[in-house]
Order: sequence, then structure tokens, then C-alpha cells
Amino acid sequence: EPMPEETAGGVSWMGRSVLQGCYADLQQYRTGLRWANRILERKQSPVYAMEGLGDMMANDEEEVVRKRLEMLDLSRNLLNTTAIDKNDEFTIENLGLDGVQATIEEFKVSLASSARMPMTILYGVSPSGMSGQGEGDLQAYYTVVTHYQRRTLMSPMERFVTVLWAQRALKAKEPD
Repeated sequence: EPMPEETAGGVSWMGRSVLQGCYADLQQYRTGLRWANRILERKQSPVYAMEGLGDMMANDEEEVVRKRLEMLDLSRNLLNTTAIDKNDEFTIENLGLDGVQATIEEFKVSLASSARMPMTILYGVSPSGMSGQGEGDLQAYYTVVTHYQRRTLMSPMERFVTVLWAQRALKAKEPD
């Protein structure tokens, strides 16, 4: 958004697009969603405690280990069961998701702030809190947009229309 001329001197971000201002927040939000997806993919981690694994690895029997793991994985995929040796153990570790949702929410708030838009409009979420209808958010946003239209856009548009209707080749009656 343009700055008034008397305050614009030396301001490094003068005339910068609002999109440039929220680009970093948008990238951060996108990265957060990507990492949250990765966390979900690894939420459950199978652990196969194979008896004699250390000895097999020391004796260069990696191929035997690989084949046992492939058989274990194949039995889990095909039969939805797990077949293991009598002395082996198989468990699934369930990793927590603590803090992931809160972190993503903070990224959303940051992006909405830099985009100067209420979260109810930017994300289409229902408002929460004491006045949970969202009329205040919508009214404030519409007021900001109207103010921007009148203060920033009206004058250039009027100049453009004046120049457009001043063209000699245009054979139309100038509108009110």
C-alpha cells in the first residue's frame, strides 16, 4: 500500500505489494502442513526385535536380514497379520502429535495477519470466542476494503476514465 509522500522518504518497503509481505508467512504455513503430513505418515512406527540380528550383521548376512524384513512386511500387507519367529518381538510404537495442531494454527494466524484478512474469510473457519458469530470480523474487513477502495483506488480510476473518455476516436456519450 502506498505511503504518504511526506513519510515515504527512506522507507525500504514503500510501494511493496501486500503479497510480498505475506509471502514468507505463506511459505512457512505451507512447510508446516508438509511437515505435519510427514509426521502423520510416521505416526505409527513398527519395531521388529529380531533375535540374532547383531550376529547376522557381523557375519555379513545382510541379505538374510533383508529377506526376513521383506517377509514380515509382506505378511503385514497381504494378511493384515504379523508372522515372526518364536524368540522375536514385534511392536508398533505410536508417536504423539502434541503441539502439531497448535503450531499450524499459529502459522494460520501469522498468515492472516500479514494478509490483513480475518481467519473467517481467509480460511472459511467459524469464529471462536465470546462473540462466535463472526459479524465483527466481516464488518471490520468490509470497512477496510471500502476504505482502501475509496482512498487508494478511486482517484486513479477516475483519472483513467477521464483519459479514456477524452479520446477523439471514442464516439460515445460520456457517462455521468
